[in-house]
Amino acid sequence: MHEILTKAKIIPVIQLPNAHCIIPLAEALLEAGIDTLEITLRTQCALQAIETLAKSNLPCHIAAGTLTSTQHCNDVKNAGVDFAVSPGTNVAMLQQAQSISLPLIPGIATATEALTAIEQNCHILKFFPANLYGGTKMLANFNSFFPSTHFIPTGGITTANASEYYQQANVLAIGGSWLTPIKLIEEEKWPEITKIATEALSLLSH
Repeated sequence: MHEILTKAKIIPVIQLPNAHCIIPLAEALLEAGIDTLEITLRTQCALQAIETLAKSNLPCHIAAGTLTSTQHCNDVKNAGVDFAVSPGTNVAMLQQAQSISLPLIPGIATATEALTAIEQNCHILKFFPANLYGGTKMLANFNSFFPSTHFIPTGGITTANASEYYQQANVLAIGGSWLTPIKLIEEEKWPEITKIATEALSLLSH
């Protein structure tokens, strides 16, 4: 998973209005050079969309986001994800994920939560919501406390600060929902999403 995330650089956090749009959306992101997609479980169609994408021949890595229960771990594993992401740290969820060989990235906002996750042998953590809990300054502090731990900051990241986050020494990749605005998905404006994703990747190349 470390290699996948390092290569990804940026992970779109996708909220889908319906399942049928996942294939053209994935194709639009792949055209821009983004091959790791996080589909959140915030909508009822999410699991169906994950299954559809997993059964396709598209060369992408699939993550499920917003896991909040042990049942979610089972559901997304059965749907065919490569890994999963949670907004928080829950020991029962981490242990369930480990028992079914589901790579799970827990969310943390404080050093205490990070310690809880690290005690469960998690060394890649989601820093969320990054903008509300100290942003890049907090990531710099985490680097001194947890030198062997890497982070995926998410929450409040935009084109204005994406590069600053990505340049932090302990950041593998950044996550954000601005890459795939739900309005553009609903209107099926795939070239516009490709353009946004292409520009976002270019920000991280400087």
